[in-house]
Amino acid sequence: MRRPATRMAGILVALAAVVAGAGLAVSGLPAPPENLPTGAGTGPGAGRNVLLDGNLTRGSTVAAGWLPEHSTVSRPFFLRHGDDEEVAYAGRPGDTGPRRKIEIFQATWRDVRAGQRWRFSVRVEGQMSKAYMIVGMEWFSVAKPVYRYVAEQDVYPKVSTSWQRVTVVSPPLPSTARCLAVYVQLPEINPSSRIDVQITGASLIRGR
Repeated sequence: MRRPATRMAGILVALAAVVAGAGLAVSGLPAPPENLPTGAGTGPGAGRNVLLDGNLTRGSTVAAGWLPEHSTVSRPFFLRHGDDEEVAYAGRPGDTGPRRKIEIFQATWRDVRAGQRWRFSVRVEGQMSKAYMIVGMEWFSVAKPVYRYVAEQDVYPKVSTSWQRVTVVSPPLPSTARCLAVYVQLPEINPSSRIDVQITGASLIRGR
């Protein structure tokens, strides 16, 4: 059986070869999926997993589903494997730390009330070197025509080759809260970073 470090290096080398062989053309490369598979959360909560509610329409309070990935690094790989999504990236000379990040997923929910506690969770596994993961939630007030950031709650899981469920629980939301967003982020990427992670089973439910 190949050691994890060997597997990771092999995957990144193979992905680089795919790009080189394709001549950086779009054809032949995996299309970035726009929907993270969702599943039931764990722990106490109330109501449904709102991430299952489809796409947000103007004026609606249902979840936005998962929006397209956002990245300030060049050409990370987003690969779909059945019910999970793999993200792979090797740092490059132009990666300069704090402003280099991959925001893998983000979803927005508008139907929040003061005093509510929300629970966001995903399942993750993989390998990272000179990099880390943030699983988080942030909430906003309304100052028309835009939302204004109020505060956030984050966890920093130690990613391993065994699947684990990572959960973030908000404190009671303040009276100004009108919207919250949840995300999985790989920040502060640098030339030495090596990333190969998988994420699935996203859940956002209102806690008791």
